[in-house]
Amino acid sequence: MHLHSSPTTYIMSGYTVVNQVANSVDGHAPGIDFTVSSTTVRGQRFLSGWRCSQTFHNVINNKLASTSKTRHNINPATEQPNAEVPVSTHEDVDHAVSCARKAFKPWSETPLEKRREALLAFADAISTHEKDFAHLLTLEQGKPLSQASQEVGMGVTWIKAFCAMKLPEEILEEDEEKKVINRYTPLGVCCAIVPWNYPVLLALGKIGPCLYTGNTMIVKPSPYTPYCDMKLVELGTKYFPPGVLQILSGGDDLGPMLTAHPDIDKISFTGSSATGKKVMESCAKTLKRITLELGGNDPAIVCEDVDIQKVIPKVSLGVLSDADVDMSELTPCDVDCPTVLPVLEPDLHDDQAAIRARENIPAIPRGVDRAHQDSQVR
Repeated sequence: MHLHSSPTTYIMSGYTVVNQVANSVDGHAPGIDFTVSSTTVRGQRFLSGWRCSQTFHNVINNKLASTSKTRHNINPATEQPNAEVPVSTHEDVDHAVSCARKAFKPWSETPLEKRREALLAFADAISTHEKDFAHLLTLEQGKPLSQASQEVGMGVTWIKAFCAMKLPEEILEEDEEKKVINRYTPLGVCCAIVPWNYPVLLALGKIGPCLYTGNTMIVKPSPYTPYCDMKLVELGTKYFPPGVLQILSGGDDLGPMLTAHPDIDKISFTGSSATGKKVMESCAKTLKRITLELGGNDPAIVCEDVDIQKVIPKVSLGVLSDADVDMSELTPCDVDCPTVLPVLEPDLHDDQAAIRARENIPAIPRGVDRAHQDSQVR
């Protein structure tokens, strides 16, 4: 993980830090709405057929903002449309960047301990709504509810782990005339481009270190999974000053608007290698710093001494986990079905392995745990 800061050497006689942080927001986005249709999701009240909340907004300067044009994604399990979300414009990008730039100086001068307190309070709030976020994640992304809960919980764990990190200062030289200090300093306005396979975990994995080290952040969720990220940032308005944490929803044109913007200092991108190349090219024009976490896949090699009947279901499940977009997932080779190969057993041909794997695929549930089909989201 990158802390979105850089070690910088200063020659200085001394420095001061402004001890000021906003613990609440004056009436803007005071809570988080997890209503589904007209019913509030709380505790164990998870019923199949419920849809996402009807209220999803951009968050700019701690205010909920709508756009004239909207879009929606599809519930992977039911193939029904989820709620409408904003489609951001150049004007929305300029406004969010301007607010982030204005918020950067006071936030970067806020003592580290105060920033830590805000992030830990944010993490605790996410934990309070863990079941709500998990339910919403299953509705928009399709992973089983148990995996969605694990993702939300791991995101909270990551934030707390970031907050335990030290940002040490090292005095390299000191005498009557000067003091040379090596320390980590904030970069400025950062942008997180989040993929759809782990929208909660990877958003929090970018938000945590960015805000902890004194930067401001604009989150751009995947067009396929904007819902949880928008609610995460809405929740963040209760814990961070205006402009520190914002989110913009949009289509495929939103990413290029952000990577090309001259007043964004860093892009943190997770996604495909092909798109990563475009991100790097765009950022180079303004000499932005970038962190690229790009997709990679590994072949499944099945050796001749294994029980093929046992291994095919296991590898089929590995390939299909998160729809085969997990950075650590297996990739099929040489067959027309996403399954196990190459198969090195002499008497088992590729087409036979593919047929057996196809037969196993229908047994893998979508968006629901096999052991909890009666009580969890279908």
